[in-house]
Amino acid sequence: MIHFVETSQRRDFVGLDIEFHITFFQDGGQLAGEGEKFLVDRQPADPDEVSRLAITGWADDEEVRISLMESSPQGPDRTIIGEIVWKALSPDHMIGSFRVDLAETSGRSEAMRQAG
Repeated sequence: MIHFVETSQRRDFVGLDIEFHITFFQDGGQLAGEGEKFLVDRQPADPDEVSRLAITGWADDEEVRISLMESSPQGPDRTIIGEIVWKALSPDHMIGSFRVDLAETSGRSEAMRQAG
């Protein structure tokens, strides 16, 4: 999953591409999963940038809607809350948008299934 930051109260966030590896588990329309931030602007995330995601949501024929909580081992008292909404382009490729509460950051989001 890649987030392309388009707006934020923090100017240094605007223009960043942030990539996460995520794993979903699906039971009917319900989704759950976890992930980890690993690239920032196509470079390995610095240790202070690495974070973990906890994901819940649902999927139907129209869209996938996900709530996320992002936390960092370096800042365990601080959790980022957000939402992602995707529409499927194909069974293996989704596009949409994201928003998180950190500095009112939002933008485009894209997810592609990887074999493995």
